[in-house]
Amino acid sequence: MATDTTRQQSSGFGTFLWALFYFFAFTLVVVVWVWNAGPKGGYEDKRGDERTKLREKVLSDANFKLNSTGMVDPAKGIVHIPIGDAKTAIIAELKAKKVGASPVKVDAWLPMPPPADPNATEPPPPALTSAPQGADTVRFETPAPAK
Repeated sequence: MATDTTRQQSSGFGTFLWALFYFFAFTLVVVVWVWNAGPKGGYEDKRGDERTKLREKVLSDANFKLNSTGMVDPAKGIVHIPIGDAKTAIIAELKAKKVGASPVKVDAWLPMPPPADPNATEPPPPALTSAPQGADTVRFETPAPAK
């Protein structure tokens, strides 16, 4: 009796699919392991929480000062009042003032040239020079015609 000892050859595609399956299974195990390893809260998270608490405290202090009445410097008589009351008082004070000339002196942006002299023999300078105020102006003379 002869027995058939030939082995059936497996297909390359089936082997590829099993290798792909094991690769993704291994990758999934590694990802889950890395995801669950290590500390949950880091240094930056702690700093962020501290900054958030400090910001909330600063905002609450500022809101308290803006919306309450209190003494700032009793020796000088300085107080703080709610912002709404301060706006109302300033608006009433400004409305009570009479309109007048401003004491602030305002210079012209560019110096204005003197009025043109009707008896002058030379033409007046241009109204606005192309050079900024204080800059040196270079003038080029036209060459005389050759004789």
